[in-house]
Amino acid sequence: MNSTNGIERAELQLRAVDVQGGLQKMKETVRKVFRSNHRLTVHVVAEEAGISKSTCHEILTENLGMHRVAAEFVSEDQIQNRVDVSRELVDRANADDNL
Repeated sequence: MNSTNGIERAELQLRAVDVQGGLQKMKETVRKVFRSNHRLTVHVVAEEAGISKSTCHEILTENLGMHRVAAEFVSEDQIQNRVDVSRELVDRANADDNL
């Protein structure tokens, strides 16, 4: 199976669900499962939500704005917070003559 077929299948699956009005419910289910433990893999979240991995991945990235950092998904706000904290630590280290 090539990845294009998987992506097309995921898009068709999302369209079919959206037509039935269940996409919002699916997003909320994925959000709840993911928020219960952000260290869960896409496979586990998809399994608990009862959807395919590709659909789950699309919901996490496209609809919920999550991005993979290392082995976990984090929001844009979390990424920005990590950048800000890192910059502050570098600034403190540069300003400290004892380092």
